[in-house]
Amino acid sequence: MLLRNLLVSREPLYGLGEWAARYAPDFLGLEAKEVSWLNDDRAGRAADRLFLAEIPALVLEVVRHVVRQFQVGLDELHNDSTSVTVYGAYLAAAAEKRYHSTQKAALDAAARASQIERALKRLGELQQRLTSPRTRYRQAAKVQQAVEQILQTCEAADCLRVAIVPCQEERFRQEKRGRPGPDTHYVKTTSSRFQLSYEIDGPKMAEESQTDGVFPLVSNVTELSELELLHAYKRQPTIEKRFSQLKTDFAAAPVYLKEVRRIQALLCLYFFALLVEALLEHELRRAMQREQIEALPIYPEGRPCCWPTARRLLDLFEPVQRHTLSRKQQPDEVIVTELTALQRRLLKLLGLSARGYGR
Repeated sequence: MLLRNLLVSREPLYGLGEWAARYAPDFLGLEAKEVSWLNDDRAGRAADRLFLAEIPALVLEVVRHVVRQFQVGLDELHNDSTSVTVYGAYLAAAAEKRYHSTQKAALDAAARASQIERALKRLGELQQRLTSPRTRYRQAAKVQQAVEQILQTCEAADCLRVAIVPCQEERFRQEKRGRPGPDTHYVKTTSSRFQLSYEIDGPKMAEESQTDGVFPLVSNVTELSELELLHAYKRQPTIEKRFSQLKTDFAAAPVYLKEVRRIQALLCLYFFALLVEALLEHELRRAMQREQIEALPIYPEGRPCCWPTARRLLDLFEPVQRHTLSRKQQPDEVIVTELTALQRRLLKLLGLSARGYGR
């Protein structure tokens, strides 16, 4: 039920019951009375049961079945994950291959220049606050904290040298009230102030620029040359685009669940939803290639599409409705929206029967 919801409508868990009420119960594998039972609490308990089913083993078994059933090629795999930085000496570190990209070098240099520019601007603003008569920065530790926060926020700590210079500010006032004259005595007061002295670290900038455009590629494929490995890496954005759907189309973040096990179970369902969408696209595109179809008119106004997506495919079948007409002393009559020629063609390419669709 949750998987169907993610694929078709992507309603929040608390809206599961209202979403299911818009569909015929038998389409969702339910009886009519069971629709009212759907709520976020029941969905949460279902997620608990999914977590207890050993999600890694379940996912592995599903993937193995998909590979066999849909003949998915495994000759090339990309392992995509989030960034994690670790430090230390590792045996496999020598096996890394490093590449240089002129475009990335230009982007790295521009990013560093932007970071330094923002840091210099904020340091100048801090300097003005330090010289203000009502400044709140009277202690060196507080000034140091403000400087470190600026450098950390702007990511410019390695390229700027900043010194906090203490100084004494002298002020004079009359000892007594009245109009000042030749015999007026003045009292000197001294207060501690701070100034900033900062400059760009030239040697450090030169050192940082040596790594502009350089990035490592780690792979267990030893038979590929450096150029072939780079070309394989260039295809990775296709996979990243699939995973980006979690935060765009599916809006998987933020997740408002308190139990970690429920979060893991929900992410497992998102993975299955992505898998179903990938298989829909895989089967449709393979059928197009088999039938030598270059494009399908699935865009608005019948415009051609060479690479149909699962989202567009599901949207095309959204208008299909089924109604049951009940009359006294007569059998119920089921009325289904007549499929268009394009919908019938898509079902045929996917190996589905148009005759029983929606019934």
